[in-house]
Amino acid sequence: PKVDSVSDLWRSPELLRNKTPPRRGTQKGDVYSFAIILYEVIGRSGPWGKHQTYGINGIIDRVKKILSPGKVAFRPPLEDLEADDYIIKTILDCWNENPELRPDFRQIKAKLRPMQAGLKPNIFDNMLAMMETYASNLESLVQERTQLLMEE
Repeated sequence: PKVDSVSDLWRSPELLRNKTPPRRGTQKGDVYSFAIILYEVIGRSGPWGKHQTYGINGIIDRVKKILSPGKVAFRPPLEDLEADDYIIKTILDCWNENPELRPDFRQIKAKLRPMQAGLKPNIFDNMLAMMETYASNLESLVQERTQLLMEE
């Protein structure tokens, strides 16, 4: 059986399903990946929390599966995530099965603004700017690491 790349754990469903995904990914794919990273940071766990037990191939197969109407998409488990409702809602919005319904980074920044409570504004703004930069460059990094793994 094909062994999927570890970096595919952060890849959006539509890019996993695409036999020839765009080399540089997509912004909406980066939004999905950003939410996986946000989940990791807040949950202080791997990208799939307790779903890690499914293994890389098991997780990716479940994410790639095209859903029947009314079915819930396979995503990291949120029930044990200790986070405010607005953070959970933002993560869920970013994981929308339809990439066109995912927010852009400007909207994400606005949704996560309450996180700045108690922080100096410039620290929060710098953190969000770094997260935006990281998310926009994530797909390039995924491609690079995938290429390295393929060469091994």
